[in-house]
Amino acid sequence: MNLSSNNIRNIKNDAFRNLFVLNYLNLSRNVIENLNPASFMITDTPQLTKLDLSYNMLTEISSEPFSHLPSLRFLFLENNRITTLADDCFTSLKSLSGLNLRNNKLTALNMTLMSLKSLQTLDISFNYLLKLSSFEINRCGALISVNMSYNAIESVESNCFTQAFSLQSLDLSNNKIRSPIENIMFVNNNQLATLNFYNNCIEHIDDDAFKHNYLLTNLNMERIFLKGDISDKMLSGLQNVTRLDFFNQSITAIRDDAFSTLISLVYLNLSRNVITKIGKKAFPNSTSLKVLDISYNNVPNLDFLNGLYSLSKLMTLSVSSNMLTNVNLSFFPDLINVDVSNNNISYINNSFFQNLDHLQSIDLSFNRISKLPPGAFQSLKILKVLNVSSNFIKNLRYGSFKGLNRTEVIDLSRNDIHVLDVDVFHECTELKRLIIDYNFITQLDFDRLILTVSKLNALSLGGNPIMCKEIVRNYNKGFVRRVEVTSIDKVFEDDNVHGISCGDIMATTLASETASPTEPTGGHSVSSLLIIWCMVLTICIIALGVCSYFYKSKRVVFRRGSTSMRSTLEFSGSAFNSDLLT
Repeated sequence: MNLSSNNIRNIKNDAFRNLFVLNYLNLSRNVIENLNPASFMITDTPQLTKLDLSYNMLTEISSEPFSHLPSLRFLFLENNRITTLADDCFTSLKSLSGLNLRNNKLTALNMTLMSLKSLQTLDISFNYLLKLSSFEINRCGALISVNMSYNAIESVESNCFTQAFSLQSLDLSNNKIRSPIENIMFVNNNQLATLNFYNNCIEHIDDDAFKHNYLLTNLNMERIFLKGDISDKMLSGLQNVTRLDFFNQSITAIRDDAFSTLISLVYLNLSRNVITKIGKKAFPNSTSLKVLDISYNNVPNLDFLNGLYSLSKLMTLSVSSNMLTNVNLSFFPDLINVDVSNNNISYINNSFFQNLDHLQSIDLSFNRISKLPPGAFQSLKILKVLNVSSNFIKNLRYGSFKGLNRTEVIDLSRNDIHVLDVDVFHECTELKRLIIDYNFITQLDFDRLILTVSKLNALSLGGNPIMCKEIVRNYNKGFVRRVEVTSIDKVFEDDNVHGISCGDIMATTLASETASPTEPTGGHSVSSLLIIWCMVLTICIIALGVCSYFYKSKRVVFRRGSTSMRSTLEFSGSAFNSDLLT
């Protein structure tokens, strides 16, 4: 019976009482908020085996609603708002084999699952579980698949799964687990095939933690923040694991025999750690390993690889961004892709690349290479891509590209090349793309290059001090001959031809650097002159004011003196007259 996607809010007691042959009931995608004690009461012997209550608004499951469904095998409660499960809410579900509680708001399981002896599939992902205790799940001995991903679990007790003898898949990814993986945690899970710890905070794995998990083929340890060494026993027992990813953790060293039991390992990623040492016997039996990535570490040398014929099937090797000063790859005849960029390699010779008959791509960029000696690449018969950009190469000699008659891309950008003799590419008969940007090349014989490398269809030369007129001429010729003249960086704010920077770049740069401080200096001179004139004018005005003040002051004093004298004379005269009168 399908009653999904309606507007059902409540299921009354005895609503399905007489439907004794009902075996499937779908009530999903309604607005049911609670279940009554007898909502699923069915007379006689109920045959209901599958009940779907997903995508509703349930907030709790009490003791009674499922107590009348002894034949129920599958119960779907995902995408509700359940925060509480009564300890005995599933007690009567003796036949239940599948329980889905995904995407609810549960913080703990408590005693809820203890009676589910037949439970095989459990999904409690996307909840708010904080801790996984042994009593919560240990009694479910028939479990085959458990998904507890996307919770907030911080600790997992070591004996949580000791009774799950049939467990095949366990997903604990995207939690906050900090507790170590102890060596008794999976001791009884001999059928375990998939184990996912992705994105947790596990810093330590006990030795022999997976010793008894011989059937384990998928182990995800990515982003678990593992610290310290990988010892010789940490990964013991993983003889069927084909892929291991320890990307971006805090591993410091790889000890001898660390991967000795991983005889089926095909892919190993140890990049972005802090590895400073790898034991010379770390890969004694890794005959199946095809991809090895140890980039972005502090590895000083490749001694752990030299002479290791056990890695003879290695096809992709990335050791970029380490502290290597030289490489010797002659022991790995099946190599197809090699990345040794961003190291301290200062020289190369033909012994580095002997026996590499299958190598198709090699990246030597961002090193300290100053020369490409003749014959250095002569063993690379089918090399397709050669990247030696961002080095210190000044000159290219005849024979520097000997043997590269099947190479399609050569990147020489960001070096110190001043003069480029295009005839050095005479053996590169299959060359299709040549990248020479950001060197110091002032002239380029484009016509000769086209004749020498007849299959060239793209030339990238931006950032060189080549005259713009020369770029225009070659650009037009390239268009006619179907050769794209371009640049790895498009520049439109300076002199350019279709985004290809050109002209005397060094002079332009120097002029701009010289001009930029000149402008403020001139500005300062004008400002200073203006200030001086203002000061002079101010002084003159002040001086004029002072003089005017003193002048007026003297006139006042003189007037006051004349008045006093006149008054004195008048007084004296009056006195004299009075005497005479007297």
